[in-house]
Amino acid sequence: MRTLNACTDAQSADTAAEGQAAKETVAQLAGAAASEGSTGTRTGPGQLSGIREDVAIYIQRTYPLPCLMPHMLDMARALELSMHVDLSDKEQVRKVARQYSLALGCVYEVTGENATSPHPALIAETVAAATFNTRERRRAEVAYSKAASGLAIPALEIACQAD
Repeated sequence: MRTLNACTDAQSADTAAEGQAAKETVAQLAGAAASEGSTGTRTGPGQLSGIREDVAIYIQRTYPLPCLMPHMLDMARALELSMHVDLSDKEQVRKVARQYSLALGCVYEVTGENATSPHPALIAETVAAATFNTRERRRAEVAYSKAASGLAIPALEIACQAD
């Protein structure tokens, strides 16, 4: 079983304090990625932990929801990995697909019946649009989709926990 963090029903995703905390968290992530002297775990130019700075900022500005932030960033990280994975290695392609699926599943679980949250499909669509925002990146997305086509991605039991 894989455990992911989420909000409890008692937590409000749209309070000003929580929104500010989420903005500061992602701003720190983006700032560290942009810093030349950063010692963060860079995975490429302008990235920290596998997320491009522009995508992290976009997510933070579009969805300032602290309970969803780690899961949306996990989605972005998996999408970024999909552009760099060895497409001839089906096990690696499957692993990236599973990472994305887990993050998206947690977004669905966290939002649940919460009418104030954006729909998970909209979140997935906009995070993907931000990630694949150039012709070259779109081509990489298509190549990954072709490589993943027909692969069985086993469902894993997940539990989105509250902090």
